[in-house]
Amino acid sequence: MKYKKPDMVLLFLIFLLLAVGLIMVFSSSTGIALAITRKDPNPYYFLERQIVWVILGFAGLLAAYHLDLNLIKKYIPWLYMTCIGMLLLVLVPGIGMDVSGARRWFHFSFVNLQPAEFSKVVLILFISWFITRKGGLSTSLWKTIFPLLVSILPLIYLVYKEPDFGTAFLMFTTALGTIFVSGIQLKDMALLSSASLPAGIFYMLKAKYRLKRLQGFFNPWKHPYTSGYHIIQSLIAVGSGGWFGVGLGDSRQKFFYLPDQHTDYIFAILGEEGGILATLFVLLLFLFVAARGLNIALKQTDPFKRILAAGLTISIVSQALINMAMVIHLLPPVGIPLPFLSYGGSSLMTCLIMIGLLLNLSRIPIHKKIEMTTSLESA
Repeated sequence: MKYKKPDMVLLFLIFLLLAVGLIMVFSSSTGIALAITRKDPNPYYFLERQIVWVILGFAGLLAAYHLDLNLIKKYIPWLYMTCIGMLLLVLVPGIGMDVSGARRWFHFSFVNLQPAEFSKVVLILFISWFITRKGGLSTSLWKTIFPLLVSILPLIYLVYKEPDFGTAFLMFTTALGTIFVSGIQLKDMALLSSASLPAGIFYMLKAKYRLKRLQGFFNPWKHPYTSGYHIIQSLIAVGSGGWFGVGLGDSRQKFFYLPDQHTDYIFAILGEEGGILATLFVLLLFLFVAARGLNIALKQTDPFKRILAAGLTISIVSQALINMAMVIHLLPPVGIPLPFLSYGGSSLMTCLIMIGLLLNLSRIPIHKKIEMTTSLESA
């Protein structure tokens, strides 16, 4: 069977985002790189590692691109259970790596892997499989949506327990978005959203450090050296850039004023060095990615593939929008990286695997198009 070529426009957009990401990882991390390599100074410390992750990520992209999605359907429940097992193991002392009281990583030699990141892909696969197996969501709230939520909440809860509220929040948002585009009735969606809101607020306020973050978000200037520090320094970075920025490499905030400047807050350094124009350029790239992804979803005739393409697109773009909103003080700090730009291996690999799946889905069988044309002509 012959297939159309993959969506090269989408691939080009990802190349642009990765190029911007590598430039900004190097520019934003030189200070901290020199600080942690004092004995043998190496300003390229983080850039070198990010390049390795880009290469590994493209290996994952190619693997996802060549995956037989019809064949993998039968293994999705096993993938889901494997993720549950990994998320349980990472919480075990001595197995999961403890960083400031959080157990989110497996440490292998020189590599740290975050199972929560890979769980995002499996979550979307599972939702797509579950909905199509049930024949859609438009029939009954209790026969479809309730069993689906019961099935996916353990995965999201284990991520929350690491603790990683940001990723858990993103996963739940992606789940809601995927359910919404899967044909749910509006009244059921309204009921689901209204029921989810109190639970979300409860878990957000349950931990003292998240309550302090929320207080810092509503009035950062009242807590300039504690919970409001990240927000203030991020706004200073973005505000200092103006329209055209202070110049590539000339950021001041990256020199130990703004924490996480090469990870969660890399968008702030982009705004400082490249100005509003650079941030708008990146925002437009993600909006174009959203358009290409949704276009791929609309072209699918298989419900499983249509829901999968939509879910993957929602996950990538919503993560980007949440990160950007966090940086410019539209949302509280939630600690999630900017896809394709932020330094970090697991997140980058996961995003590239998602793009590989989207490119896979973009290869529509040619004969289907011919059959559709023939039927229209006969009509």
